Amino acid sequence: MIRRTGPAIPVVGLLLVALAGVGLTRRPAAPAWPADHHMHLGSADLCARVAECGAYHTPAAVLAADAVRALDAAHVGRGVVLSSAYIYGLPSLGLPPDSVALLVRRENEFTAAEVAQFPDRLVGFLAVDPMQPSALQELAHWRDSRVLRGLKLHLTVLGVNLNDSTQRARVAEVVGAAAAQGMPLVIHVGGGTFGAREAELFMADILPRAGDMPVQLAHGAGGLPLLGDNHVAVLRVFAKHILGGTPAAQHLLFDLSFVPAPGEDATTTTRLMREIRRIGLERFLFASDFDVQTVEEAVRALDRLGLSPEERAVIARACAPWVCAPRPEGGGRPAPGEL
Repeated sequence: MIRRTGPAIPVVGLLLVALAGVGLTRRPAAPAWPADHHMHLGSADLCARVAECGAYHTPAAVLAADAVRALDAAHVGRGVVLSSAYIYGLPSLGLPPDSVALLVRRENEFTAAEVAQFPDRLVGFLAVDPMQPSALQELAHWRDSRVLRGLKLHLTVLGVNLNDSTQRARVAEVVGAAAAQGMPLVIHVGGGTFGAREAELFMADILPRAGDMPVQLAHGAGGLPLLGDNHVAVLRVFAKHILGGTPAAQHLLFDLSFVPAPGEDATTTTRLMREIRRIGLERFLFASDFDVQTVEEAVRALDRLGLSPEERAVIARACAPWVCAPRPEGGGRPAPGEL
């Protein structure tokens, strides 16, 4: 979330998933985009604490039905809903660890219950604050969930410092635990002081723990607050490792929500696109960061990237396997207790 203030087969080989036979309910007849890979909901409690939720309901909350309406308005087939439970770990909230554990569980349960209402439209990811003592227990609680199928981490907003070896090791431990449960990951690494040095530390000490699991870097590995040319420098590091054959980098994906970010000018956008093209547009996924912006706004924002029609078509086809691949038998609405 951009807050307002033998060797395994490379994941790219799984990305362009044919949509034939993938049933969607209440979807546009011919969706222009297969999926939005970065959306958020919010319970009334969370929205009251952060005051950043859209005015859909009273009291404020963002529900699965709101997300589906936003998808329909933009002619998008499916959505990946990333739990916002990590927000309870914000230092500014000052919550003790036991309260964080309780509220993170409740928010993940809220997300699961909402997503389960639209099993053919939405896929859920749980979220934790990796620095909290309860992070591994929360992750284990959702093992084999049929609704929350991956893990979202937001390192920047939680103030995780990858230059601190202890914090770096803790993030790596959580990433490894998620991978051991077969969970793909969405990680927000960028923004603020996260630059080329931190990207190299992430590549060396954290990403290998994901093993063969895909890792989607939110906002094209950028984010707020902007600091110098960090976004370009970070993408350049990942391009170097992808093109150089670093094994862990072959499973990297990037979402395009808020790329370019507010405040990144045309010159910066041109430099970002140079790195995006080096990496390969097939690794870049359409995403909105709903409800920070609408899905329709995210579609229009792609115009800022200066994509050719052929490049736009590549992005329009790209779809992560956890949202577009056909589900296994019995993969519909979960029974009570199977969230």
